Amino acid sequence: MIIAQLMSGGAGDVQAKFLFEGGKELSTENFKSTEQVQFKVNVLNRDHLVGLLEKWLLQRSHALGNSVNREYPLYLLKIIKCYRLASFTGFTKVIRQHKAEFQKCVPSVERPTYKHYEKEIKPWLDYCLA
Repeated sequence: MIIAQLMSGGAGDVQAKFLFEGGKELSTENFKSTEQVQFKVNVLNRDHLVGLLEKWLLQRSHALGNSVNREYPLYLLKIIKCYRLASFTGFTKVIRQHKAEFQKCVPSVERPTYKHYEKEIKPWLDYCLA
């Protein structure tokens, strides 16, 4: 998740430092209002989530090979492509609507890719599904 750390700017402006939750800094920018900062946070989070899910679903599609379940990551990739420019809340709503398909893409616990899913993907899906 990307968060903004607000600082006072000059002449009523708002300066925001954008950080990943772990503290890694992305950028620092000036804005006219906190609403603009929130909009930027939402855009950054949406773009990060889109990229993360696209990579994961491509990997899952490859991992599932010719199995029947391969259709789910490919279907979800099409959905993401259609909604990649939606608002962050709109995009998370689409994720919620396709919860069952996402759950069919989750690797089994004994697979080496499960740790990546648990650390990187699951927290985002949990956030979207909450």
